[in-house]
This record gives sequence, C-alpha cells and structure tokens, in this order.
Amino acid sequence: MTIDIYAEARSRISSVGLPSQHQILNNVIETAEDSGRLRNYTFDLAQIRGLLGALESSQVLDAQAVADGKPPMLEKNLALTIKIQRQSFDRYLKRDHASPVLGFERRRRHSFSRRPPVALSAPLLLVSRFPDLRELDCPWLWERLLIPFKAPSLRHYTRQWAALLRDTRRQFGNAVEKLQGQIPASLTKARLWFWRASRVQEEDQGEPMPDFLWPLGEDPVSLGLCTLASHLEELDLRAFLTPEIFNPAVPWTRMRRLRVEFHPCQPDSGWYFAGPLGENPCAESPNNRGFWIQLEDYPSHASREEDAIVDDEFLTKRKDLDGSDREPDMFRTEPLTEEIESLLVAFAQALRHMPALEEAELFAYLTWKPSEKRKIDYGEDPPYDEGVHRWGLKYTPAEEGLKGLLEWQVGSWRPQAHVTKLFEELGGSDGLDIIWKPFEFLERRPEGDQDAYV
Repeated sequence: MTIDIYAEARSRISSVGLPSQHQILNNVIETAEDSGRLRNYTFDLAQIRGLLGALESSQVLDAQAVADGKPPMLEKNLALTIKIQRQSFDRYLKRDHASPVLGFERRRRHSFSRRPPVALSAPLLLVSRFPDLRELDCPWLWERLLIPFKAPSLRHYTRQWAALLRDTRRQFGNAVEKLQGQIPASLTKARLWFWRASRVQEEDQGEPMPDFLWPLGEDPVSLGLCTLASHLEELDLRAFLTPEIFNPAVPWTRMRRLRVEFHPCQPDSGWYFAGPLGENPCAESPNNRGFWIQLEDYPSHASREEDAIVDDEFLTKRKDLDGSDREPDMFRTEPLTEEIESLLVAFAQALRHMPALEEAELFAYLTWKPSEKRKIDYGEDPPYDEGVHRWGLKYTPAEEGLKGLLEWQVGSWRPQAHVTKLFEELGGSDGLDIIWKPFEFLERRPEGDQDAYV
C-alpha cells in the first residue's frame, strides 16, 4: 500500500477540523513511515486497517455533527481507489469480514500497474462492507492471456498456471454465493473486465487451452455473473463466458444498459470461432477440446530440472531477449455455427426479461494475424488484411413510437431462422428494424480505459 493514499485521505479528513480524526490518521502515517523499511505482510495490513478505521471514525463524527444540527463535514459521494503495487506475490486478502463498514462510500475502483494478481473474489468480498455502494469499477480482474514469445525461456517465465486460473474462477462463483442477501441495494452499476485486452492483439489461437469446467461441467464465473447482474442497472463486462450467463430463471429486471464482450475462446477450452478454411486445431484432440487440468498444472514448490535448464538458457541469451520476438497466430474469424448460436439464443431469451432495457450489446473482437506457417495455406490471396474487426450485435428496444432496432455486424455469416426469429419476437406486433452492418476493419482495438491495456 503506497503512502500517497494516506496523504490524500489525511487532507480530506483533516479538512473537517477535528483533531481526533487528524490524530488518528497521523498515527497511521507515522507508523507507516517508521515501519517502511520492513515492507512485510503484517505492515501492509496494518496500514489498510488503519486507513479504513480512520475513515470509519470520520463517518461516525460526521453523523454526530448532522444529528447536532450542524452541516455535514465529509465530502459526499466519496470514492475510494485502492492501489496495491510493488509487492511480493505471497500476500492475499485475509479476514475480509473484519473490514469496517463504510456507509459513505459510493464508488469503488481498483486500478493496476505492475501489481501482483489477487483472487477474482477479492472485490466481491469487500462489496458487502460498503452498504451505500453505487458503482463497482474493475478495469482488470487479473485474468491473463499467454504471450506468444518465440523464446522457450520467456514462454516458461510467463506461463499461466491453468490450475490456479481454474481455482480462482471457482472462488469468484463461491464469493457471489456468499454475497447472497448482502449485495447493497444501492449498487446499480459495474464494470467487470476479467482479462486484459492489448490494443495490438497477440495470441496463439492454435495452442490447446485449459478446460476450466472439467470435471464439474459448469462455469462458476458465468453463473456468478448471472446472479450479480440481476442486481444491476448497468453492466460493462469483458470475460470468458458460456451461455449460462444468460439464464431466464434469473431475470435481470433492473438492467438498463448492457455491454458484454466475450472472448472467442470458451471456458471449457472450445472456441466460438474457427479459421476461414475451417481450421480448429482443438477439435482434433481426443476429447474434442483443449486439455483437462491435472496436478502438474499447479506450480511446483520444489526446484525442477526443467527450471534449471530454462534459467541457463535465459542467462546465456538474455541480451537477445527483449520480449519483442513474438509469434502470434490469430486466425479465428469465422463463427462455429453451433457454438455461437447457443450463445445468441441464450442472449435473445434473456432480453425478454429485461423490461427496463434501453440498450444491449453482445460482441467479440476478432483479429487476423496468422503465423508465417499458416499464411502459406492462404497463398497470395488472404481473406483479410492484418487487423481487427468487431463481430456482434446491438439491440435497442422500441421507444416513443419508434420501432425497436437490431443491428447485426457479422459479415456474410447469417444465423439460422430459429435464431433470428427469437430476436424478431422482441419487437412484438410492431416488429423490429433490422440492419446488417459491414465490418469495420481497424489496425488495432479502439482505445478504451488505459488501465486495461498491457
């Protein structure tokens, strides 16, 4: 926890002119400065507890002032951004139930730069401690994609341990279940971006992906998000998803604005898209998917011969390894009809149960940047120039005498009749205006929140 957040909090709280508050926070800061050389786990938790305790004390004093007929002293709609940086990777959230309840907190944001990951469940476990929370803003929830380095040593060092990723997804689902009845009624808006998007997409879409659903057969993140979204009016989501997120049995009756970006890969290691020539390498595997997660997909706590070999290679060649030598293979641009239609059908059925809806989007960004080897298969006439395009649809319900609008942006592909009928029925007896928009090809993804980019 950096000291600057204490300086900011001190300036806010001391401005109310109460020596007791000022002294509380000063004690925290002095402790931090005296202990700064230690940089240990206990010290960081002490700082966080001290800061939240000071804010809680300020809340109590502010409430007393209002009760005495005096004007409120604290700034309204206080937003708290917690930054955790330059720490070791052995720290984790403990005893979230011991965090003080901060009633004046309205907006909560997590920001990231050179920070270690924490469990997907951490922000959710803290939500219940802010009973008046209105907005939860998470521009990156620590899911990472493998960088396709050519050098084996860099691939080794940046490996994403599949078992850990699976476990943290389960923790997210468990955290939502734990929150049942504790999600603040005031919470209406959330941005939950699980994986990091690079403006220049670089992935190896030919590599086998882990099956996060095996052996349970269901995706805890999609199920948890379905429950969480039922409390919201606005949701901006980016995640690996299954159709389970859209469950008519859990209606989103409060939802007004919905924006869902799904990754081309499914959590069960299958894909929503294939290559223009039908390439789908994972379909050639024994289980028609990627790979099942085993014990060896956890990091080892003991030294291994493999590690020593990679270390030697890295030390020998590190002058030539600047991280720019990468070999992306991004070719999945054509929908796999059965897979994508299952998601579209679930989306259409869920839209029926959103009476307050003003706008809803479901989309993915697709990239054409094949490996040199794959380019040979396409000769001198590739289907696309290298770049990015958006694939998806947008639905705007009828309003003030205007018909509803459904905008498809799916290229030459067309869904089957039973799928289009589900969407057309959303317009009722008046029907829908339907537009088939051409792709807009870009060199890179549009700029968004800079915190969300690698």
